[in-house]
Amino acid sequence: GNKARKFLALHRRLFDSDSSTSAPRVIVSHGGVQSNALRALSALVRTYNERGGSCRLLYYCKKIPSWLRERPVGTFAAALEQGVEFRPLANAEYAKHFGGDAGSPSLPQTLMPQEEDVLFIPQGGACGSAEEGVALLAEELLTQLPSLLPPAAAATIVLPGGTGSTALFLARHMQRRKDVEVVVVPVVGDWAYMARQMSRLDHLTGGHGVFPSIAVPSTPPSVFGEPTQGNFQLW
Repeated sequence: GNKARKFLALHRRLFDSDSSTSAPRVIVSHGGVQSNALRALSALVRTYNERGGSCRLLYYCKKIPSWLRERPVGTFAAALEQGVEFRPLANAEYAKHFGGDAGSPSLPQTLMPQEEDVLFIPQGGACGSAEEGVALLAEELLTQLPSLLPPAAAATIVLPGGTGSTALFLARHMQRRKDVEVVVVPVVGDWAYMARQMSRLDHLTGGHGVFPSIAVPSTPPSVFGEPTQGNFQLW
């Protein structure tokens, strides 16, 4: 999915011999233990190490349920097998470090590993390095759109978003086509949470002030991944 785009810059840093930036010795991230970002990061680090590299992946998370620790499944099981070093925090401590209105743009010093060459990747890959891969996606879309649309037709590109970082960078690099609108649908927090996340990331990456439209659902948001009667009926 979009993690292949978001982590393109990291992939190049790890595997391209002509990269101007050396590979990190430690990658630190945080989020849910079934996160698709965790799955992608752990696979990248494992492959890098299998090819002779040396990199650790530290992952801060909330307290892991006892049933999951005893019987790992899904991404958590794969990450354990791939050597991820989990650092569970009490929920209050996790919220203190990572639960701000717009997330944490940098790793708190109290959680910083002692090694040199530490790379911090915020939850979901919502950081400036994600722009490189999304910019490539925009180029692909700009190339493909003329063959997909009638002449002079406008287009709306709709994508789901957690932090909105993919949509933010896509809107930034699609603005050459004034007849193309990028719309993001919040699937984790509400529209206000996403707006804060995108505003923070825009500020950290040059303050371009170009944002996608946010689709505001007509019904209250549900907890991410939680079954609801409406979703069941839709299915």
